[in-house]
Amino acid sequence: MTIEERVAELERKNRRLTWMLTVAGGTVALLAVLTSCTGMTPAGNAPQESVTARQFVLVDEKGESRAELAVIGDMPGLALADENGKTRAQLTVTDKGPALELYNEKGKLIVAIGAPEDGGGGIVEVFNSSGIMVATIQANKRNCGSVAVFDFDGKPKRALTAN
Repeated sequence: MTIEERVAELERKNRRLTWMLTVAGGTVALLAVLTSCTGMTPAGNAPQESVTARQFVLVDEKGESRAELAVIGDMPGLALADENGKTRAQLTVTDKGPALELYNEKGKLIVAIGAPEDGGGGIVEVFNSSGIMVATIQANKRNCGSVAVFDFDGKPKRALTAN
């Protein structure tokens, strides 16, 4: 091999090495830009300590909304939906206190649980399929319990109150 051939071979290797280093450097620079601009973190780093938003929507594999966590006005709430998109459970905190509501497949309220901030205790209300309250259990402001049952039309039938 002549000196000219050896120099030509070294120049080819030098060009190839320069090209590979340029590509590698560009890749590292691109990853650095993407990480800083999009908030992406390389694998192995700890997750973010918090995420701030007004609403989170969870979807199923079909892309249908199944759960929503949101703050509407000053009322935070969590709503859970069935596979048909009907709200089946709802947890909220209002100016009157926290509440949990459960709905049947037709969207009618069937159970409501609350903790009013009026000085009384908790309350549980049970509704029939028509949405009419048929039973209630609650603790009043005097810290006494009461149970009441109603007929299908919502008319009071029996009540028991502890004094």
